[in-house]
Amino acid sequence: MLVFVIINMRGVKWLANANTTITFWKLSVPVIAPIILIIVGFRMENFHDFGGFAPNGVAGVLGAVSSGGVMFCLFGFRTAMDMAGETKNPQRNVPLAMIGAVAVSLIIYIVLQVAFIGVIPPDHLQGGWAKISESVPGGPFAAFATILGVQWLAIALYSDAILSPSGTGLAYTGATARINYAMSKNRQIPRIFEKLNRFNVPVWSLIFNFFAGMIIFLPFPGWSELVGFISSSVVLSFAFGPVSLAALRYQMPELHRPFRIPYGTVFSAVSFVFVGFVIFWTGWETNWKVFLAALMGFVILGITRMTNKESDDNLNIKESLWFLPYIVGLGVISYLGSYGKGLGIINEAVAMAIITIFSIAIFVLALKLRLPEEQARRFVSEEEQ
Repeated sequence: MLVFVIINMRGVKWLANANTTITFWKLSVPVIAPIILIIVGFRMENFHDFGGFAPNGVAGVLGAVSSGGVMFCLFGFRTAMDMAGETKNPQRNVPLAMIGAVAVSLIIYIVLQVAFIGVIPPDHLQGGWAKISESVPGGPFAAFATILGVQWLAIALYSDAILSPSGTGLAYTGATARINYAMSKNRQIPRIFEKLNRFNVPVWSLIFNFFAGMIIFLPFPGWSELVGFISSSVVLSFAFGPVSLAALRYQMPELHRPFRIPYGTVFSAVSFVFVGFVIFWTGWETNWKVFLAALMGFVILGITRMTNKESDDNLNIKESLWFLPYIVGLGVISYLGSYGKGLGIINEAVAMAIITIFSIAIFVLALKLRLPEEQARRFVSEEEQ
């Protein structure tokens, strides 16, 4: 993490150069590895033996989306969104980066999964799919490459296990620093976080995030638990995007936009519902930590704003009241559900129906509580200056 901070302190150009090199490696290994494995030892029988298609049902598939790392693997578009203000041609580059990041990742991971299922040796499946991680604790892809006699590929995969997360960490270190910078510009956190070094990088935001990141490692015993927490936390932050877009459509429908989403309010409502779905799939064991962290963040925000003498604006408490029943409601549904050591009182279908109705109700409430048009216009005008 310290290396990530140092690279980011040198500015966006350094970050882009370092990230380009790592991204080339990250894309090369996942593309080459499945092709080699499929050529060397693909077994079509694995797709219908040992339990058939989706042996754990829909619950296993949906649980893997959040806590299994699937959602985490597709978060690359978030970096493009966070750094959109630094691009020269947002009309072209922002949609291209966001859609491209998801599409390329999706294709690569589908090919990887097909290769993974097809090359598993039969003796490793005798105990079922759940036993694979126990039989090859050092990493199944590298282990199967060794079994099939492709040692050089195993070495590349073990190296990729270090370099690929480094690329993600490098990009997110820079992106999260820009979030702190924006919050400081909005007087939500102290002014020190918007101070830039000679490379126009929010250096104090980077330093603070370094220590905050080190602290976050403490309550999580392993990688899977940390991935679940990160996925649920990031997805929860996505709830503000649909609400903001829909609110701006009502407040400033004539506002110039580099690109415009058709049926923005409808897509916003659907996105808001899916945020609730993904959080629910993460499970109660992870979600209670996420909701507690969110509540603590609001407390810290309130204390910061009340002690910030430079701020003339209030916290707009009324306009953000929708978020409290939102996380409380999702917490109750998660606790009563069957994911992540929930009580299992409500089944999958009932929970999804409840989340849909509940999310739409909260979405409507959030729009009702939106900022007055005059205040929203003033905020946008200040940002454009």
